[in-house]
Amino acid sequence: MKTLKSSLVAIITWMALPVFGAAIETVSESFVGSAAVIPGVQGAGDRVSLFSLRAVRPALYAGKVTAVSSTTITDTGANWTSTQFTGRDALYAEFANGVEADVQQFNVSAKKISFPGPLPPSVTTGVAYRIREHHTVAQIFGNANQAGLLTGANDATADTILHYIPETQETRTYYYLNFNGFNGWVQIDYSGASNIVIYPEQGLMIRRRSGGDITLTTSGPLKPWATTITVFPGYNLLGLFNRATPVALDNLNLLPAGFITGANSDVADNVLKLNPDGTSTKYFYLNLTGFEGWYDFSYQPAGQVTLEPGTVFMLYRRAPAPALDWTLAP
Repeated sequence: MKTLKSSLVAIITWMALPVFGAAIETVSESFVGSAAVIPGVQGAGDRVSLFSLRAVRPALYAGKVTAVSSTTITDTGANWTSTQFTGRDALYAEFANGVEADVQQFNVSAKKISFPGPLPPSVTTGVAYRIREHHTVAQIFGNANQAGLLTGANDATADTILHYIPETQETRTYYYLNFNGFNGWVQIDYSGASNIVIYPEQGLMIRRRSGGDITLTTSGPLKPWATTITVFPGYNLLGLFNRATPVALDNLNLLPAGFITGANSDVADNVLKLNPDGTSTKYFYLNLTGFEGWYDFSYQPAGQVTLEPGTVFMLYRRAPAPALDWTLAP
């Protein structure tokens, strides 16, 4: 339930004494690595490329829920220490039923985790969960811009990271400031951007103003279970993460979530596949009796069209339809 996630950095406070003798839980996970080439500009102007993550960050703890209230879970088997999660990026709980929720607070002595909003009914006693750090701008691109993007005094001269926020249908811009001794990731108003959370399913746009390709390398584990992604009315820029193999439109599992079908692409919800040449192809689910299935905008069958792991694509949800929670299988 992505609406539990805040775009702000989660606040982590500690309200208890250390549990002496406890050890950090070790978790066995399958890691994948990937490399994405971000092309430079050929000639004048700028060039926008797409980038997405393929994995999450390693689990810091794994446990099971032993009690639930509206905004907290209890794990009586927890062996947290008072410093286990300090000094880290914003944390979230990843539940085996696909729900993910930002962590607001750990209570070590009571073995409780608090969240900033109500948990959905699917979070019940016995559900397994893991604690992970969020991806952030600095973690993905390097605290000192190890990715090698062009730095500058403002967003008009530097390479920029464009982060689309589906809740508001707005695009945030980040870049690496390098001016008169001031350095670091900032937004266009010069407020800090290093700790801004990038959810693993979010696609990013990279606007290059410099020549020469750069390669962004990432690595991390694939989740052992499905992911619930909130699809908001309007455009949702997503990356196909948490998969080692391609997935066909027929297997995206969008219809059970409430994806709107229709007689054509102008009335149905859409999947937009973003092509390397800068164009996009629009797909929709036709609900005409006897011809049900995925088609492109020209009515060519498309159920076997696939999205590759790491592919950036767009889901368009027609307003005034409400947001839907879509479960993407690993």
